[in-house]
Amino acid sequence: MDFDTTALQVKIAEQLHWHDKCQHLEETGQGLDNCWHRQRYITKAAFVLGRIMPTLVKDIVIPTRRHWAARIADRIRDELVCCDIHEQIERALSTGEFPPHTTPRQVAGVMGLSYHAICRYGGWAAALAEEEGVAGANRGEV
Repeated sequence: MDFDTTALQVKIAEQLHWHDKCQHLEETGQGLDNCWHRQRYITKAAFVLGRIMPTLVKDIVIPTRRHWAARIADRIRDELVCCDIHEQIERALSTGEFPPHTTPRQVAGVMGLSYHAICRYGGWAAALAEEEGVAGANRGEV
């Protein structure tokens, strides 16, 4: 999600111009482009944008990014995954009871699980999508 801050600044300036009922607006009925006070409104809009952008990112962009990452992960799981073998294998590997070079298929065999490669890699892809969405949001990427 990218913001064109220049366009956003101009839109805020237009709204400020309209809200202030600028004298020029009453005389000509024209917008901000023909206003003698245009630069003042653009400067005011930059201040407003600077004040609201951190809140906008924190309260809207980051939760939205996390939400979309979760939706993408859910879609991957819906289309590709029939079981939770990826999560079970990751849990088993994280306990440290298996040697470092043990393959996921070997772990599944030891655990008595039916190994589905598509479920393993689909679950992995979904986990990556979720992690990237959360990591990007935590980095403040929009």
